[in-house]
Amino acid sequence: MWRRRRATRLRCRAIRRSRLLPATLKLPRPPWRLRLRATKPRLSQPHPTHKVYPYLLRSLSITRANQVWATDITYIPMPRGFAYLVAIMDWASRKTLSWRLSNTLAPSFCVEALEEGIAKLGMPEIFNTD
Repeated sequence: MWRRRRATRLRCRAIRRSRLLPATLKLPRPPWRLRLRATKPRLSQPHPTHKVYPYLLRSLSITRANQVWATDITYIPMPRGFAYLVAIMDWASRKTLSWRLSNTLAPSFCVEALEEGIAKLGMPEIFNTD
């Protein structure tokens, strides 16, 4: 019982001391406790000279599987950098047909995911990307 009370008292003292000390006297975090935060990659910003095309699938009704496929690339933050995920999806069934994970943004892992989807189900009528 007395050990728990003493531990609580010491913890309270440390909190009170950190609150009452001026910021100039507070010690910086030790290097092993620093949080590494990577900057976000700028994937969605188009180049100013690229042409913007109209969205042609707005009025199309998607009624069957393998009619329209879509792909998207996203990033997953890691402690030191990013991992990139590409997914190929069927719009009618909303199933993921294939996916790949890579530590670089090279186009080869996107092409591999597309080739795997085509090998499984054949060629779609429409393939939509961002």
